[in-house]
Amino acid sequence: MRQWAEAGINDTELTTALERQGYTSKESTPEALWEAVYRGRTGIESMSLDRMYDEGRLYQDANGTTPVTGVEQPVGLMLDGSQRQRLGPELMTNGDFSEFVGTTDDGQGDTFTDWNLRNETGDCRYESVTDSPQGNSKSLRYVHLALPDYHYHHKIWRSVAIGRGKLYKLEFWCKSDTTTSITVTDDANSQGSLTKKVSVKSSWEKNIYYFTGHENSEGIHFFLGENGTKHITGVSLKEILGNHPHQPTAMNRPVVSARVNGLKNTEDLSARGWTEGEGATVTGTNVLNLPNVGSRITQAWATNAPAGTKGRGSIVLSGTGTVVLKVARAGGGVYEDTTTQVDLTSTPTRYDVEHTIVNEGQVGFYLQIIRSSISTATEVTATKADLRYANDGVDLPAYQRVGDVDAIPGDYDSHNFPMYLAFNGTNQYLKVTGMQPKVDEVFVSAAARKESDESNAALIEYGDMNITGNMFQLGSPIESIGDSYRFYSKGTIGRSCETYLTEYPAPISNIVTGIGNISEDICLFRVNGVQKDENTINQGTGNYGNHDLYIGSRAGTALFYTGRLYGLVLVFDNPPDDVVATIEHTLNRNAKIHA
Repeated sequence: MRQWAEAGINDTELTTALERQGYTSKESTPEALWEAVYRGRTGIESMSLDRMYDEGRLYQDANGTTPVTGVEQPVGLMLDGSQRQRLGPELMTNGDFSEFVGTTDDGQGDTFTDWNLRNETGDCRYESVTDSPQGNSKSLRYVHLALPDYHYHHKIWRSVAIGRGKLYKLEFWCKSDTTTSITVTDDANSQGSLTKKVSVKSSWEKNIYYFTGHENSEGIHFFLGENGTKHITGVSLKEILGNHPHQPTAMNRPVVSARVNGLKNTEDLSARGWTEGEGATVTGTNVLNLPNVGSRITQAWATNAPAGTKGRGSIVLSGTGTVVLKVARAGGGVYEDTTTQVDLTSTPTRYDVEHTIVNEGQVGFYLQIIRSSISTATEVTATKADLRYANDGVDLPAYQRVGDVDAIPGDYDSHNFPMYLAFNGTNQYLKVTGMQPKVDEVFVSAAARKESDESNAALIEYGDMNITGNMFQLGSPIESIGDSYRFYSKGTIGRSCETYLTEYPAPISNIVTGIGNISEDICLFRVNGVQKDENTINQGTGNYGNHDLYIGSRAGTALFYTGRLYGLVLVFDNPPDDVVATIEHTLNRNAKIHA
């Protein structure tokens, strides 16, 4: 708490802090919020994934070379928004090779301050740059003289302290007089988290790469042993400040999505996903021929939701006469349905229907258009069909076009629908390596949707509850309890402070917040901006230690989360109540979870 006081953000509402900048708290931009919060916690470990919809922070690979450009793509790296992507100080001295020591004894090259040369059959020279990329006036020139058996012997490298789990931005300029390449890597064996073969062009070209430090990271290495003359200059290495979740293994990456419609091909009823029955046919893309009583067209949406779950559907129809719309649930030998008779008009009109599951069991919602014994319509035009959970959010558009998502992933309208990370509950998770908060206070808030209560799951876990002390966990559900959330905070006493919240059956979306303080034995749980539980049992001593943070699993091996993550904020501090409320409001505004 004291860090916020030092910045002038203690009992004063965050509203006031933002208004001084000309913003109103409830309608302020995320940038304004985090600029204010940043000043309140300078030097405090934190992480913000509050803007899941900001594709500029998402990358498909863990090294940040392939940006996420749309929905249904994997996410291997998320840039931490709490630091506003600020860069740390320059780590690469003599990046323009202007400081050189002299010529080697064998006469084959120069040596440079802070750089090391391994060169047997090539010539490395200090050289002036005549065509000056961005003001650089000096460069290293490498001329290959003979092809060795192992060309990686020919390299120049700079030893730099690279922190495990930290994210770095490497920049350098290069060119060549022939078509050739160089390999840049962060370890001596070209097997680091950064290993890129760079195609070198005939004119100066700037290269930018991101990589995460690991146990073997030891510096920046340029392997030069291929034919041709190469020039390198302007080498820069800076840390991207913050804590950045990443996933190096492709099969373990969650997917970014914005889909809430359970139906497919809602503008082409003749495409896959729809089933015709009792003589019904589709002529054209969306014109139904219903010649017989019992004629129907159906599409199912497989779910596994408990009793009390409500499915809501809508469809735009036009024609003459009447038809019956049905939203139903079938499975486990139990059939339930809710029907609505509608009078068609020549003007396309949207009709809404919904159904609540009454019986437990495997379920499948489906939407039907039926000609019943009292229906008179034989030809109906149908468009814009939609079927979703009724509790999927608030203020969502009434209709989400969905095409052939099997053939074209992401073929749907994501505009004004909140983006989220989808975790499959089997093997997908993200990791932040080696956080070191050195304090005994934590605030963690997530906008999330859990889609299963079948087994224990960890939405966020710092450390391992079964092994380590001085850790916390925000999870759902607890299998033995059922429809629940939980928040753990503990110091040196194992499983000491726990809060459980029941009566939250999946599928359900909530803003869930845990606040822990080891020395003051604080363990609070909030849901949708309201404190729901508190536990003051002794947590022991110490701080939250030095652990890896996992999102969507425990240590990447167990408790895999099934559901969506719309946003996440983590601060190793206990913010004032008004700051807590504003952060929760911001998460909810982006996720559209509750009113």
